[in-house]
Amino acid sequence: MKNMKKLLACVLAALTAMTACAAFSLSAGAAQNVNGLFVSEICFNPNYESESSKVLDSNDRFEFVEIKNVGSSAIDLSDAALYYCKEGASGSNWYKDAFVFESGNSKSIAPGEVWVIGIYTIDTPTLGLGYSSAAELKAYWSAFNSYYGSSLSTGNRVLAVAAQSKSAVWLNNATSLPNSGSSGALRIATPSQTLAAVSYSPSTYSQDGYALQTEYISSRLNIIGIAGPTPGRINYNQLPDSDSRPAASGTPVSIASLNVCYSINGTTPANGSASDYSVAKREKRVLEWLGKAVADIICLSEIDAAWWRDINSTILSQNYELSGNTSCYGLTDGAAHERKTDSYNPIFYSTRIYTKLEEGHFWLLDESPSIGNKICNWVLLKNNSDGTIFCLFNTHLSANDSSTVFNNRYREVLRLGSMVKSTVSSLQRSYRSQVGSIPYIISGDFNINEGSPLYRKLLDVTSTKDSKYLSRNTSTATTFNDWGNLTTVNGRTIDFVLISEDADCQTYNIRTVNGSDGYLASDHAAVRLNLTVKNSSGGGSSMDFDGFDFDFGSVLKWFRFFINLIKAVFNTLSKIISAAG
Repeated sequence: MKNMKKLLACVLAALTAMTACAAFSLSAGAAQNVNGLFVSEICFNPNYESESSKVLDSNDRFEFVEIKNVGSSAIDLSDAALYYCKEGASGSNWYKDAFVFESGNSKSIAPGEVWVIGIYTIDTPTLGLGYSSAAELKAYWSAFNSYYGSSLSTGNRVLAVAAQSKSAVWLNNATSLPNSGSSGALRIATPSQTLAAVSYSPSTYSQDGYALQTEYISSRLNIIGIAGPTPGRINYNQLPDSDSRPAASGTPVSIASLNVCYSINGTTPANGSASDYSVAKREKRVLEWLGKAVADIICLSEIDAAWWRDINSTILSQNYELSGNTSCYGLTDGAAHERKTDSYNPIFYSTRIYTKLEEGHFWLLDESPSIGNKICNWVLLKNNSDGTIFCLFNTHLSANDSSTVFNNRYREVLRLGSMVKSTVSSLQRSYRSQVGSIPYIISGDFNINEGSPLYRKLLDVTSTKDSKYLSRNTSTATTFNDWGNLTTVNGRTIDFVLISEDADCQTYNIRTVNGSDGYLASDHAAVRLNLTVKNSSGGGSSMDFDGFDFDFGSVLKWFRFFINLIKAVFNTLSKIISAAG
């Protein structure tokens, strides 16, 4: 009996100790050491520019908050929630978004881990996405990954929702991050403790949702990126290091690309009045800029009849030659602005450096000129010094964001990719005896937000990369300034120079084009860059019979393949017969 009492006493003592440890553990968990938890990125009001034809008005879809544990111990987030306040850190109206974890998430962020907190907004359900079941939650994150081109796994993502319901009450709650006004604030907190906090100013970081990328570091704040509707934009500290790679190799090509904007079209400029931005005055500013920013190739867009008279003759007088179809624009007969296409995209190249081998154009919506249809001009150039051949395309996609225009822009992207590839493929067959590959460059105003799904689609269908992110010396400035109402920091990046695999970039610059009178030349900044191109070796010959490209090299390759195949079969049969004998 005494032994039994002793045993029970030991058991009771052990249980008491375990209870005390558990209580201590809970107490410790309630007041964790969270000095290492930071808000590392905020993305409010991301632009919804889908690859599909569905276009909706709101820009609140797929907002997120990124957090990082830079400490030495794990931080429990199982009872944490996201709080945000539209009135700022001192405001009284805080909204709470509970965390929804997927099966397989530890609910604890380990040292060094980066998590993404997705914000389920009032607009997300319009995409057909939910969160009430495991399948719906998985579908949400699949759409999120597709939108940002990311691969977030279950272990480092959590969804924040205003309520565990899809009721009308929930729909009345605030369900998007502060993206307007003078200040906003976020907290990640448990019932007993604030784990991380951050304040920011949407009016400073974002104008009309277009946000500044910057870096702030303090004991409680480490924002490495404030992202507006250009999601996934590369942060300053992530841009290529000029010393990280050898200089771009190949034949140098310098390009200046600018959308001149045919008319100010009723926009109120930030500086001066509308009369200061007439075509005649802005032409002089563009020509001043061209005189300073000397380039081997000049790509312009939105050139109409009013621009054509002076720009064309002036540039041609400076030892440049024009490439591009003007016959369908009414530019030669002085027609008014009501022209067949929305803009003309001429290419001027230095005759001292280049010889034109071929040129052409194609329409982006159909095969015939029509009002609003966009054109792409292309030219095949040969360097007079070393014989390097490359193809340059210059285009301009549909503007504005209505569903009709967006659908057109999506179709234009697909057709641009198809026509670029078929044009280059045809040229490579024609010049196979001289070169094995023809590098190509695509310049223009694409009216697509950098980093968006459609931007990534553009790169995919054209098989190109953005020269901005390949350059050894690059710029993070934006290209659209809305007549000075936006800056090179909070504007939009919608003008690109895309390059194929056989091209590279040494320097990439964005330059606001001002005249000597202090006024802007355009609502776009100019892209000025130094590229390199190189051909792989050519060889062989081909014959063209009424458009049929007969390639002796390919025929010979297939002939050798079949001969070798027959030899292999013969040898195998001989061995079988010998073994049987």
